[in-house]
Amino acid sequence: MSELPRQDLVARARVFSVRLLKVCEGLFRDPGCSRRFVENLAAAGTAIGQNLSEAQSSMSRRQMAQCYRVALRESREARHSLQIVHDLHKGDASEVAWLAGEANEFIAMLVTSVRRLDEPADRDGSLR
Repeated sequence: MSELPRQDLVARARVFSVRLLKVCEGLFRDPGCSRRFVENLAAAGTAIGQNLSEAQSSMSRRQMAQCYRVALRESREARHSLQIVHDLHKGDASEVAWLAGEANEFIAMLVTSVRRLDEPADRDGSLR
């Protein structure tokens, strides 16, 4: 999916957001797409990176997990909307497919991250 390392989620989310916003620009011009729908897609897609960025400055594991949970919800919302765009044959099909695939990868990574953050930490703060 992405050429960026898996570990750099914020940079990956930024690339995702830029590509998503370019697709949204085209959807705004399409009379068959609701403006509200496109705005919601753009908001969900860009919120992934915003929440991942916020997680970087979290003060606790609990706070980081909460930021990741929000990013996970936004990833699922963006994926759902992208599936609708695909089903309606709107936008550049290959770009929409890439975005949906990247949203799937965010979901997989965030599910794993949230599960790990929810595990009890050892006394030194590391995961078991």
